[in-house]
Amino acid sequence: MSWIEFAVVMVLLALIGGVLLQRLLYYRAAAERAGFAYNLANLRSALRIESALLLNRGRAADIAALAGANPIRWLDAPPAGYLGEFDQAPVDTPGSWYFDRGRRELVYRVAALAYLSEPATGELRLQVVGSPAIGATLPSARIELVTAYRWNLD
Repeated sequence: MSWIEFAVVMVLLALIGGVLLQRLLYYRAAAERAGFAYNLANLRSALRIESALLLNRGRAADIAALAGANPIRWLDAPPAGYLGEFDQAPVDTPGSWYFDRGRRELVYRVAALAYLSEPATGELRLQVVGSPAIGATLPSARIELVTAYRWNLD
């Protein structure tokens, strides 16, 4: 094999490797997006169960008081990468969750920042929001996104 043939083979391998790496990073970001959506759905389900338990115990008025609570407490196990509750943001760890006690928000730090167009900080913030009883309606609580976000995967 001559040096020219070797160089051509190396260039082709480098190109194939580059394309493969780009696709792997894309699929890693897609998996992270799916994992975030899965955890958000679990948190919302856990809040519904907690609300139903309070309603079943005759404590409907306490449902609105769930506002600002850490929804991780209602899960059987915290999501992978959960760091705990903090008064100040912990050391930046991409792909991690933590509860910001001061702002009463659950924060997820995105690891695949190159595939997230909003927010620029890479932090997706959630908060439990309560609504008191109005007339014949029961009090309620829901998990809302504090920060809008958009993935660049489509």
